[in-house]
Amino acid sequence: MDIDGIRTFVSIAELGGFTRAAGRLHRSQPAISRRISLLEQELGVPLLERERAAVERMLVIAAPEHRLAGRRAGRRKLQGERWIGFPAARGRESFGHILARQLAAAGLDDAPVMLIDSLTAQKRLVEAGFGIGLVPESSVHDELKLGSLAVVTGTPVATTVPVALIYRRKGYLNAAARALIAILTERAGSANRSSGIAVKGRERGGTPRIRSVVAA
Repeated sequence: MDIDGIRTFVSIAELGGFTRAAGRLHRSQPAISRRISLLEQELGVPLLERERAAVERMLVIAAPEHRLAGRRAGRRKLQGERWIGFPAARGRESFGHILARQLAAAGLDDAPVMLIDSLTAQKRLVEAGFGIGLVPESSVHDELKLGSLAVVTGTPVATTVPVALIYRRKGYLNAAARALIAILTERAGSANRSSGIAVKGRERGGTPRIRSVVAA
């Protein structure tokens, strides 16, 4: 066992993904994957869990009486709007990072953002008209159904994020756990097929994570 293999494994464990470990070690992601595969072969045991990957839609939401509620809004219509979102967490991808990145990509990086470290509080503030937000679709099903929130469509800020169901590859799963995995995999597959996205196994990543289950 060589020190490079150990260093690679430790970096993945600390940073939560192959891509970040590759950046720290100044190697390509395939090289990192190969290093871990060799280490697993040498030890005769799996070192990392596998997961089912899918996506979670992030919606731009507003109060139902907001001027953009239920309407398409490009960059120009979004200018001057206050956003309500999470602070950017240190050392890992977070919803705060996603909002900042999407605003920058849309040319709205100077937009004011009210930082609130609670999703429930964010939704209540948006309902009260204090601003608009970017939230996981799964977190606002009830509000959209009740009409207390509305979706702003066609925005350059809305996006998707990878989410996953993680379980031990060779661990014991009772009947209830197997049934849950089957239901979530079927729902994720149906949603992704409609979006042209394949569901497949991959190595553990580090971004906000299964559709129909709240992303972390």
